[in-house]
Amino acid sequence: MGYYAMPLLWNDAVIGWVNATTSEGRLIVEPGFHSANPSRSREFAKAWKREVADLATSLGVVV
Repeated sequence: MGYYAMPLLWNDAVIGWVNATTSEGRLIVEPGFHSANPSRSREFAKAWKREVADLATSLGVVV
């Protein structure tokens, strides 16, 4: 976890962290999970994709 690690929230729990950086105009996100990885969940995958896209838009970069 780096200095800018953001907490990763899902439903009512903190499930991990995300490190985000940019390189050559692209957003790079690296999640880490405390225990179970919910990324196999269709609902989580859809929310993850939307949040990463929103972050990229706010930073003015592409995913």
